[in-house]
Amino acid sequence: MPVRRFMIYDSLGALFWIVTVTSLGLMFSNQLEQIALRWGGWLVAVLAGGLAAYVLWKFIQRRRFLRRLRIARITPKELMDKLTAKENISIVDLRQPMDIEAFPQMIPGALRIAMEEIEERHGEIPRDRDVVLYCS
Repeated sequence: MPVRRFMIYDSLGALFWIVTVTSLGLMFSNQLEQIALRWGGWLVAVLAGGLAAYVLWKFIQRRRFLRRLRIARITPKELMDKLTAKENISIVDLRQPMDIEAFPQMIPGALRIAMEEIEERHGEIPRDRDVVLYCS
């Protein structure tokens, strides 16, 4: 969609929203005032509680997401020790082409799979041993 058309539609949508909300506020101003006077304290408490519950829920979601992102990490020294000990390890090189151009050296025996190809080529990754994913 061209930027000009988007800006026109966006402006019309904002104008429609403003007119609708303002009109409803004007039409029901007396009723809203009575509700605010009668239930004002409770309304503030409910809104504050709802906001606190929302922030708490988002915090919990963030913690769960970050926990899922944590994976076992291995240092280059530990990897070198495992390779020299002839442990059964498979290494997958996931570096981007630009990174490979800058540093074309690969870990010996590593399987080179681009991130874009991982869904098509996941079957090439052995499942019977530990897998080390290498990226930059």
